[in-house]
Amino acid sequence: MEKFTADKITISELFTKKDLIYKIPINQREYSWEKEYIDNFWEYLTDIDDNYFLGTIVLNNEFLDKEKYKEIVDGQQRLLTITILLSIIRDIFIQLKEVGKSEQIHKNYISNVNDDNVDIGYKIVPGKSLSEYFRKNVQDKDSRIRESIPGTNEEKRVLTNYNILYSKVEKYIEDTSEERKSQKLSELREKIKNMELVYIEVSTPEDAFTFFETINATGMKLSTADVLKNLVFKDTSYSPVDIDKIWNGIIENLKNNDEQFDLTKFIRYFWLSKFGKVTDKKLYRAIKDSIKIDQKTKTKKYKSYDEFVSDLEYNSCLYGEILFPNENNFQGILKPFYAFLQNIKVLGVTQPYPAILALIRIIKSDNFPSVSTSKILELIKAIEHFTFVYKISGKSPSPLEGLFSEIAANFNDIDSKVKFEERIRKSKERINDMMPQKEEYLANLEKKVFYTKNKKDKEVLIYFFDKCYFGTNEIKFEHINIEHIYPQKPSSGESYDSIILHSIGNLTMLGPKFNRDASNKIPIDKVDYYKNSEINKTKELADYITQNGWGKDDIINRTNELKEKSWEIFKF
Repeated sequence: MEKFTADKITISELFTKKDLIYKIPINQREYSWEKEYIDNFWEYLTDIDDNYFLGTIVLNNEFLDKEKYKEIVDGQQRLLTITILLSIIRDIFIQLKEVGKSEQIHKNYISNVNDDNVDIGYKIVPGKSLSEYFRKNVQDKDSRIRESIPGTNEEKRVLTNYNILYSKVEKYIEDTSEERKSQKLSELREKIKNMELVYIEVSTPEDAFTFFETINATGMKLSTADVLKNLVFKDTSYSPVDIDKIWNGIIENLKNNDEQFDLTKFIRYFWLSKFGKVTDKKLYRAIKDSIKIDQKTKTKKYKSYDEFVSDLEYNSCLYGEILFPNENNFQGILKPFYAFLQNIKVLGVTQPYPAILALIRIIKSDNFPSVSTSKILELIKAIEHFTFVYKISGKSPSPLEGLFSEIAANFNDIDSKVKFEERIRKSKERINDMMPQKEEYLANLEKKVFYTKNKKDKEVLIYFFDKCYFGTNEIKFEHINIEHIYPQKPSSGESYDSIILHSIGNLTMLGPKFNRDASNKIPIDKVDYYKNSEINKTKELADYITQNGWGKDDIINRTNELKEKSWEIFKF
């Protein structure tokens, strides 16, 4: 068979294929459509006159000849949702005493009936984690899903979406006449039957990868991580239960409350930290080939996919600590990393993470040599300061992955103190080679660092002033406010334009209470608040304002002073 074939078909044509089952592999993502997806799906389905284009589904025919089923590589979210909707229509037809119409929906689109009219199961078989609940509460004719008690988040999502869609269907068929309700329900059934989709068939999951980036689907798109999961766990010694446990554990390691780091991005950064730069497009091939002998080195990166998965799982733990730093995890020689990681997060960049992962990984290894904490501090300070200057200078971030994958490579084979310190020196030299020029930094600083109401922008401002005022990482963001020296809404006197008003020259740091009390007072009336501040640089402003006042020229002069001072701090 060709690598893949494509055809345009309707839902009716897809579901009425005889003796054919569509299975969702155990290593696919859970059913996870949120209300937003359901609302969009329903809106398109009911609002347009022409047939609704559902997007693309990808099916793997690898098991078709022997086991008579096709794997759903991409499209499970939509097909499960359509099955839920069809079951609702089936059940409402029963309420309307339209038993024949209900039976036809069940027989043609939910149940799987062969040529002898024998029921051989269901059209769609969800993954193991959902199959029993979905069968009993959605697909079975006598299902009572509203009385069910879902146990997992996936089951809860099915129940929630059933209820959302049920309410939408009830509203759609609202009418005083039972006959008219039945007609509207039949119209809705026809809309679903006539939904069109592009039907892609591949011979293996690997073939799907060469195609998946072009998928234009309504639902969540297939990611590199999804295809990798299919590849890796297909050829491991892990049981299906262990597969889910390991994969979900990796995802959990990259999660903190509502914050979830992209799994594909982590896998790629993990690869960068060990084996050098690789694009998202080439990641799948690189991992697939990792258990083969490299023709250049005559070695394998991994003996088996089991070894790869074990390594990935361990590194996801380290990466989670990097993403969501907890002071308890960074003690002893790792202590400098805590403030450093918080600052990198404030700067909103992720490109340094492969280098940081490699560095922490070697420090935590059993054979790490005894080295001075100050040496490690030198490197992470260089990374942090370079990252800030590069970000402010407005340069393209594209070269950064190459730089930090190079730095990561420096720390993958450390076996002595001398080698470790030499690699630190080498890494600092590479960072210095890419450091933007002073002129680039100064020209862009005012455009990038100024007051806005955005929380992230305020954190960058506090970071900037912390460095300029103290040169430390001691400021706790929740305990400090950004203060406008000349007020935004002065109680008296002249109003300045926003560029002057929100520039770094007109800003300082102040505790929350002082900031509220000083608020819209003119500068001379703020002097006492500034004098009582715990921040010396703010106290110095009180003396300056008392002697000189505070106007546009003072703001411009202070802006230029802070720009020059910050360059002296951030350069190395």
